[in-house]
Amino acid sequence: MTGRTRRVAVLAGNPAFGAILCRSLEDAGFNALNFSQVGPLTTFLRISTVDTLILDAELPGPSVIDIAKALRSHQRLASPLFEIVTLTRTRAEFHRPFYDAGIDLVLEKPLTPARLIASLNERLELDHAIAANDGRRRTDHVKPRSWTAALRPRERLNNVIELFSPR
Repeated sequence: MTGRTRRVAVLAGNPAFGAILCRSLEDAGFNALNFSQVGPLTTFLRISTVDTLILDAELPGPSVIDIAKALRSHQRLASPLFEIVTLTRTRAEFHRPFYDAGIDLVLEKPLTPARLIASLNERLELDHAIAANDGRRRTDHVKPRSWTAALRPRERLNNVIELFSPR
């Protein structure tokens, strides 16, 4: 494994919930950033990279499905190769729309910080194992857990959804 700290951005409508998640992630060795609105998050993603984005489904405004679709197609992000994890109260049999929107992992609430960290660490270990074998990240060659084909970064360039701001 590399010594690089994994950077995680959290978008939660409840600032206290976001702060609890970020504190737990930081205690586990992640570099966590807390956002409570989509606009500042998008601005940040245009100038900086993250490895994982955690979206709390209980956000005011656009749904996490709309946010994920827009982020997966946004052409001005610093790097489109981040995983999106959604936290929701929706039961597993209703997760298909999340995966169709480009979300990589859906975790059901109630969720303990320990379970979230374990899930992120499992994905991180898989990334490292794949990188050790062939030098690529999992997202470079493994089809996302989705019922529809997800757009690759090059294909996203001409498929912009103007959810956040004009070009």
